[in-house]
Amino acid sequence: MKIHTFIILRHILFCTLILSSCSQYSNAPMSKSWHNINAKYNAYLMAAEDLKGAKNAIFENRQENYVQILPIFLPIDSTQNTAIKPLLDDAIQKASLVAERHQNSKWLDNAYLVIGESKMLKQDYINATEVFKFINTKGKKNEQKHKALILLMRTYTEQNDNEAALRVAELLRTQDLTDENTKNFYLTKAYYHQKNQELNLCVAILEEALKVMKKTEESARIHYIAGQLYEQLKQPEKSYVHYQEADNNRASYDLAFYSQMNALLNQAGSNKNSLGAVQNYFKQMLDDRKNVDLQDKIYLTMGRLEVQQQNFKKGLELFRKSAKKAPVGTSQAAFAYLETAELYYDKFQDYTNAQAYYDSALVILPPNSKEFEKIADRKRALDDFSVQNNIIITEDS
Repeated sequence: MKIHTFIILRHILFCTLILSSCSQYSNAPMSKSWHNINAKYNAYLMAAEDLKGAKNAIFENRQENYVQILPIFLPIDSTQNTAIKPLLDDAIQKASLVAERHQNSKWLDNAYLVIGESKMLKQDYINATEVFKFINTKGKKNEQKHKALILLMRTYTEQNDNEAALRVAELLRTQDLTDENTKNFYLTKAYYHQKNQELNLCVAILEEALKVMKKTEESARIHYIAGQLYEQLKQPEKSYVHYQEADNNRASYDLAFYSQMNALLNQAGSNKNSLGAVQNYFKQMLDDRKNVDLQDKIYLTMGRLEVQQQNFKKGLELFRKSAKKAPVGTSQAAFAYLETAELYYDKFQDYTNAQAYYDSALVILPPNSKEFEKIADRKRALDDFSVQNNIIITEDS
């Protein structure tokens, strides 16, 4: 009996020692190994997969307006977030298990990054900020601390907290970053300047980012944005190069189409001798049966080319054709109306027609689009002008 009791006590003592050695606060090799395995396979990897799924869903379901300058980072849309919220909630819940149960795990910093980024994508900026600051202060690995700072800078940028964003940028500029963090830092810094309408700085930093980016659909999109920015800055030669590069990277079908169209437009702008060849190529595209559904976009680009060449009446005619070919109620129709309105307003001083086309564009454009408020202001000014003009005409008569 005594021997049996002794064996039981020894077994209990052995189990107690094993359990104590597996404490999440222990630095014993066995404990750390056990928590590393459980943190990685029972929590972190599943959380990271949920976050990746949410980001992929944002990218795959994006609605790009290739006529306007694309944002470097896709907008964090509260409406769209309804669809990805379950994935983000799962990511936070699973990553939190690492913080709750595996404090001595080497995956702790990574888990906090998943929590912080998921909260940022949910637009929970206050809590995301706290998580990123915590990682930078308490984190053990520089790579993860730098990633937290980059995400913190983006979080400040999304909130238009420019001073805080620049303070983080200055700190990051002094750090020895990995290639991946260097790329993300450049993109975040460029995004900051894009949001603040500092286009020269934005495109210069994008050039640096592209040097460390591999050929992917993401890099194709960044080349396209660089092309748009150079076009806005009246540098058609550089714009042409980036549109060509966008097409040469792994561009989506729509991105490749617009890259090709804009490359031709800027080729004609930088080389007058190529104008005739470019115009003929556009006509061939119109005659190609496989482009029937794209004729509205082709006409719009042809109109922009004519306006570029100061052929305003021809441009007006082509914009009208674009509007007729565009599916009713689409953004493509809205921008055909907008281009037409701008021509009537700026070049012909025909405010009656300009007012009508601005009105048509406003009916289609969503109120939260960046063009809406500008167009609405001009429309209100034209409405006032029309009222005053009618009073003058009536009194004269």
